[in-house]
Parts: sequence; C-alpha cells; structure tokens
Amino acid sequence: MNDYTPISCSFYDILESIATKRELAIIEYFDETKQQMSVTGKIQNLFTQEKVEYMQLEQGLLIRLDNIIAVNGMRAGNYC
Repeated sequence: MNDYTPISCSFYDILESIATKRELAIIEYFDETKQQMSVTGKIQNLFTQEKVEYMQLEQGLLIRLDNIIAVNGMRAGNYC
C-alpha cells in the first residue's frame, strides 16, 4: 500500500481549514479493504508518515488522504 497518490493542494487546504476551525466533518472514504465508509468527526491532525499523508480524527481513526472520496459533500477529485 506504498503507492500513495498525493491529493491536490487546494483540497488539502480545505482539510486544513476544517481542522483549524475544529468543524465537524462528514468524511466518505475507502477503507483498507476498499469498502466505502462514512464517518463523522473532527479532524485532530494531518500528517505525513513514510511519504504517505494521513488524517487522524479525534476518535483515533486514521485515513489515508488518497482514500478520501468526499468531505462535507466536497468531492476530493474536483480540485486541482
């Protein structure tokens, strides 16, 4: 799972803004088994580990940024 595809800078900026404002976010994403999931929570941290970017929610859930489908209805692929 090392073949990370970086997300767009503008979508990353949106994630940072949501995290900074401590807003509740509805996050749709693919889990490790490629099942589509949805979770609601606050973004605690955005970080890079071994050249892969992650989002950590307050409840401890880690999501790879390239597995995100949408956040608060804003689709990840619609930004460049």
